[in-house]
Amino acid sequence: MLGVAVIGSVFASLYASKVEGLRTSVSAEAAATAEQSVGAAFTLAAQLPAGPAAAVRAAAEQGFFDGLAAGCLVASGVALAGAIVVGLALPGRPPSGLVPNPREPGDRAEQPVLAPDRT
Repeated sequence: MLGVAVIGSVFASLYASKVEGLRTSVSAEAAATAEQSVGAAFTLAAQLPAGPAAAVRAAAEQGFFDGLAAGCLVASGVALAGAIVVGLALPGRPPSGLVPNPREPGDRAEQPVLAPDRT
């Protein structure tokens, strides 16, 4: 859950930084509405004249895609770090003293059962 919160925080901060620049193109109230979400920004753009609407749409799109790209990079970095930890921490073979147990013909088990080595 913490990973989702971090990715969401990265996304939201990049989106807000792109949409924040709208304060010069539209009223402060309209800019605050656009900062709430991409959906709110597009709804707002549908109600504005052509010039300001294009600015709101462009800022929302740019903020969304920048946030998405950064969030994906964070997620892939966390996944890579997890894979490295697993690769280093988990054993590559069964613990010594355990060998695969031979099966009888017709046995349908898909995975070998490990039994103590009695040799």
